[in-house]
Amino acid sequence: MRLRQRVPLPRLRLAVAALGLLIAVPALPSGFQVMTQGAKATGMGLAFAGIADDPSAIFYNPAGMAWQEHFSGQGGFTVLGRTPSDFTGSNPYPGIGQNGSIDDTQQFLLPHFYLVVPLTTELNFGLGLDAPYGLGLRWNNPNTTWPGRFISQNAVIKTTDINPVFSYKLLPELSIAAGADYRFSGLELDRNTAANNPFTQAEVDVAIQSARLNTAVWNVLTESQRTELKKLRAERESQSGGRHERGNQPRNN
Repeated sequence: MRLRQRVPLPRLRLAVAALGLLIAVPALPSGFQVMTQGAKATGMGLAFAGIADDPSAIFYNPAGMAWQEHFSGQGGFTVLGRTPSDFTGSNPYPGIGQNGSIDDTQQFLLPHFYLVVPLTTELNFGLGLDAPYGLGLRWNNPNTTWPGRFISQNAVIKTTDINPVFSYKLLPELSIAAGADYRFSGLELDRNTAANNPFTQAEVDVAIQSARLNTAVWNVLTESQRTELKKLRAERESQSGGRHERGNQPRNN
């Protein structure tokens, strides 16, 4: 005689849910910040501030340098590119048949280098260089067929940070750090300006608006200020992860 045993429904649901967690899906980020400052920290999902046991502590938690007793350095870079992506218009704006595509030839190089120098048994010096922002978005045929050219045709944000910092071990289990950030920033924003043709009632291109901004800012931050600033950045990124910027759409008279 052959016996059949049914799998309890709760166990079956649990197995299906576990299998679903193993399925990888494409990541579609909408921000410009790239958090790849150190291979170990990246592999840990950026949960690194409480460990901070390699030179990338200069970025994540400079006080962690106090327990690094030897001269050490770390460096690397991240290369990012864009995959082909198409835009398909719909009604009412910009309308069916209004299509476009992203320029997938763009390449972005984001370096990071960190150096830790023990000065005494309690005092360490560190120097970091990284690029937390370094992405852009450019559309093909921005001045002719791209239907969103009146909102944006090119947007690029780039920064490079130089970060000297000192750490001091107060107690065997307590340390403090203070440092400064010298940031070079670059911003590019391009879009077309539209005007209404009174004879055809169509929007026509009359000019290209461009904005270029390059700045250098020196910020002296204590360790507590750096930690608080990173918390605010993380909160802002989580809040804006699913949002998209909306521009003013051209109106027909």
